[in-house]
Amino acid sequence: MEKTMKKAQTQRLEALAPTKGANQQTFWKKIGVAFPLKNKVGYSLKLEFMPAPTEGAFEIVLVAPKPKSEEKA
Repeated sequence: MEKTMKKAQTQRLEALAPTKGANQQTFWKKIGVAFPLKNKVGYSLKLEFMPAPTEGAFEIVLVAPKPKSEEKA
């Protein structure tokens, strides 16, 4: 099972945090990246900054990065 999990961890993930726009709409801002560990199942999370929550707890979401063709210019 660990070999299967290891194969699933071949890509980096982007760390996103929610921010509120002028009209209170939620936007997701990239704050860092997560890379698979080499020696065990898991990820190393590297944050460029940590936004302070305005309500409740910190929220960070890890997602697969968008393909270059879908990124905004």
